[in-house]
Amino acid sequence: MREDAILWEVEPEGAGPFRGGSLTVMPWRIGIVIRDGEVVDVFESGKRDLSMGNVRTYVASASAFTLTFWLKDPEDTQEPEEGTVLDQDLPVLTSDGEVVTGRIDLTLRVTRKNVEYLFQLLRQGSGVVMRRDVSDAIKGELLAKVLALDIHKHTAKELRGNRDLFGGIYESVNVELASTIRVYGLRLDNFTVMWGLTREEQEELRKQRHPGTPVVQEPPVPPQPPVVDSPTPVTVQSPIPTPVGPPTQPPTRTRVGPPPNTPPSLPEKYRAFFQPLVDTLRKKYPWFTGATKGGSKNWKAFSATPSLSGSVSYRVVFDVSRQVMVNIYIERNEDTEWNKWLFDQLMERKDSIESKLGSLFWDRMEGDMACRIAVYRPGTIYEAEETLKEIREWAIEHLLAFDRVFGPELERLLKLGTRRRPVNRR
Repeated sequence: MREDAILWEVEPEGAGPFRGGSLTVMPWRIGIVIRDGEVVDVFESGKRDLSMGNVRTYVASASAFTLTFWLKDPEDTQEPEEGTVLDQDLPVLTSDGEVVTGRIDLTLRVTRKNVEYLFQLLRQGSGVVMRRDVSDAIKGELLAKVLALDIHKHTAKELRGNRDLFGGIYESVNVELASTIRVYGLRLDNFTVMWGLTREEQEELRKQRHPGTPVVQEPPVPPQPPVVDSPTPVTVQSPIPTPVGPPTQPPTRTRVGPPPNTPPSLPEKYRAFFQPLVDTLRKKYPWFTGATKGGSKNWKAFSATPSLSGSVSYRVVFDVSRQVMVNIYIERNEDTEWNKWLFDQLMERKDSIESKLGSLFWDRMEGDMACRIAVYRPGTIYEAEETLKEIREWAIEHLLAFDRVFGPELERLLKLGTRRRPVNRR
């Protein structure tokens, strides 16, 4: 695994046709076990035995890592050897139009409590989240909410030697960027900045951007008045790293435009998606469900038929594979034989069922107790509101279609099953 990986998928140890295997993580690692698209276990430095079935395992690094960002230098057209250039098109300007260059280092680490939030950065088919993925996710807000906003309120002269301003920028990172960092299951440990406000500082930054590259000496310039109490470089570090969050009383700051809203937490996002879905079903299709609460998990289940309540359900699921699924989920606890029997009976009617619903994904989930039949579409809970509305409408349409087609089949098989199904004698 590359050194700059933060989260990566691993194969369980000792897995086989009749064994689920195990997952072992070393110190400073976090193990994540996912079953049917849902995180079911998160642990540090230890071993977990895995049950059979549709299980995927990941490991995340719990060690701190540093992301480097560069404020654009219009005279430097080369890409830096490390780090990310903020805003490739326009430099950050002071209020009197001078360009400000700089190097900003953010030291972050993954939090065990919210490690599953990292999965939204998992690129399709890659199975890994790199440091660059995190940089790309937060660079826009670092520039727009913090650096450009604060710097543009001051002249170049005011910036030089203004230690209070740099302390305010640290507070901005700590407050304004905290919600974005938290959304990805991370916390801020440290923040350092080196500004290129003088010619000497700009040369030093160029050396850091391109180590080993000779720097062309420029003609001397007239001497400048001495800078009193220069703040370059500035390092601010909490004595004890703690999860980042807005203080009880945020510092008063002059803003351009309205203050940014704090993004909702992941449970709040699921609740905001599923509650309107449940409300629509209950009001427009009361025969389908009497549910009143949407819940805050990444899935919502509806009973398929009253007679099979708790055994067969229709579900809407936001899968970690960045897809949304509607499925019929068969899981009578401690009755694997009945679950497989019901799935096999439906499978025999596959052609007839798919002629009404279209192509479906039939998953007997060998080695697991449950089975499911599903339809998928791309999407995550972090889509734009308009897209989430489309996903909600798509889910309702398919829930009703599943009930229309599978409902009669289930009733028929329920009667058949009471007479002919194999009995599980465990």
